[in-house]
Amino acid sequence: MRVDTRILFLLMSIIYFIHFNESMKTDICKKLGIEYPIFAFTHCRDVVVAVSKAGGIGVLGAVGYSPEQLKEELDWIDEHIGEYPYG
Repeated sequence: MRVDTRILFLLMSIIYFIHFNESMKTDICKKLGIEYPIFAFTHCRDVVVAVSKAGGIGVLGAVGYSPEQLKEELDWIDEHIGEYPYG
């Protein structure tokens, strides 16, 4: 899957704004181990990784995947995400 660069630009712009606004760092961020209260629900594994690495939490929408496809997507995410949390 290709990531739409406009979506990534929008997400990065939001994160840039939040970075300079300390009031956005909430208790939920501390509890989840994330920097910013951004939750990106997507079917695209690239967006999950990009959002999590940028300080939010990427969440993979898995309803459309077969068990085999889901395993493949999750394995790919695990290989690329490092120690960042995702859902």
